[in-house]
Amino acid sequence: ECATQEAKHCALAAAELEAARKELLDAASEKEQLQECHVQAVQQKHSLLATKEQELEQERNKVSKLLQQLQDAEAQRHECATQEAKHCALAAAELEAARKELLDAASEKEQLQECHVQAVQQKHSLLATKEQELEQERNKVSKLLQQLQDAEAQ
Repeated sequence: ECATQEAKHCALAAAELEAARKELLDAASEKEQLQECHVQAVQQKHSLLATKEQELEQERNKVSKLLQQLQDAEAQRHECATQEAKHCALAAAELEAARKELLDAASEKEQLQECHVQAVQQKHSLLATKEQELEQERNKVSKLLQQLQDAEAQ
């Protein structure tokens, strides 16, 4: 009867150990997927940031050209005041549009950075939770192994 009881106890412990092993493997797989997702998110962020940097550079070039046009228009002021006034109004409108685009791009970049920070914080929080779950499973396995050793000692 003691051997039968011990065999049942060992079978139960083996099943619990197998379930704990599967949970550990699932948690490790989920952790790996999260890390891959994070890497993809960072790559996408860098790609988007590079695109935004290019757009910002193009806008800076536009602004630079527009400023040059504005300076040219001021140099010609004595020749044609009416012509210059129209040109300046157009350049000012384009400058304002370019400034707004620059502000929008900077705001979008800041939002992306905040989103990235939040994603990293969420990943770390989830990883910490998974680490706690893994630790709990390790404790269960240790207890089951101790019970198995105690049962074998009987």
